[in-house]
Amino acid sequence: MTEKAIQNKIIKDLKDRGYWVMKTQGGVAGTPIGTPDIIACNPSGNFVGIEVKKIGGHISQEQLHQLGKISQHSLDVYVTNDPDFGKKIADFFHDSDEIYSDNFTRTVTYWMFRSRLYEVNQ
Repeated sequence: MTEKAIQNKIIKDLKDRGYWVMKTQGGVAGTPIGTPDIIACNPSGNFVGIEVKKIGGHISQEQLHQLGKISQHSLDVYVTNDPDFGKKIADFFHDSDEIYSDNFTRTVTYWMFRSRLYEVNQ
């Protein structure tokens, strides 16, 4: 599955669950390089940043730096290649105040908190 296809699926799943969703384009005028691909807010006001990678993709130093800066301001930032992540993050905010590993599948997802990436255990 391409990165764009994964992004589109995540965006659709979030919108279907009532999220406000913005697809960003890092490096375009007014948007810093490394900005997450998706910024979303659920009806309760929880914002998340989601950087999407294709399977086998990697995060650049610019992205890592920008995601770290964002996470220092208490925005939850995720890096994922899971096409079902939109459903899972919506379920997470609906059902829980903590991340439980059984919310995620065999694909890799990372959560960034205060500039440190943590792998969400499968």
